[in-house]
Amino acid sequence: MGHEYVGAGVVTRRNDVMPEETHYRLVGVVDDTQLTWDPAPPTGAPSTLKRGDVLEFASTGYFFVAAQDQDHPFSLTQYLGGAWTGSRPGCGPVPPFPNAACGLGDEEWVIMTPPAQFLKRYVFFVDPTYATTNLVITRQIGPNGFSDVEIACLGKVEDFKPVGNGGTYEVAHVDLFRGFVGTKPECETSNHSATSKGDFGMTVWGTDYYASYGYPAGGNLSSLTTVVVKPEPPK
Repeated sequence: MGHEYVGAGVVTRRNDVMPEETHYRLVGVVDDTQLTWDPAPPTGAPSTLKRGDVLEFASTGYFFVAAQDQDHPFSLTQYLGGAWTGSRPGCGPVPPFPNAACGLGDEEWVIMTPPAQFLKRYVFFVDPTYATTNLVITRQIGPNGFSDVEIACLGKVEDFKPVGNGGTYEVAHVDLFRGFVGTKPECETSNHSATSKGDFGMTVWGTDYYASYGYPAGGNLSSLTTVVVKPEPPK
């Protein structure tokens, strides 16, 4: 859990390659949690949370959301929706039934890593039996600006986009391989690593015909927030 997060979306599955709407879930654990959004809150997103609130909203853009301080942590998770019938290319060569159109992905629910738990190095694994694998990378500005992020098989990650107007975070969506074809041949494997001189977070996604998996690549467990919630007295 953390008191601030970046909503970085998913690599779009739309055939027109426009941003895909991503659904998020907020869970409040402390009363009077005041949320600040950059840019403006997405439609349906709250400005406050109390303990026990479970609220959902959707966004096609990137955003940063923070509570007023570390004593007001909350949870932010994200969903991958069901398969897009006739989605952009990227499925394996053998459909699950004759003449099936490519429908990348299926329902998935992923915990999001707060920036306080970002690292400078990740070793992660992907399942190469899924035809398409991609990464969502969020980097945080440091004393000397934004640091390059390098994927061992791919090299320097390009095309980072700003999050909101604060200038603190940037996001990149990266394909490792699509339809079993690597962005570089070296990426067509299961064992990978990513490094930077600055802090960054990463979510790993694998998709194929009506199937998917996703997970955050890791986090700094020493910075986890522990919250003791006392039960309310009986009424």
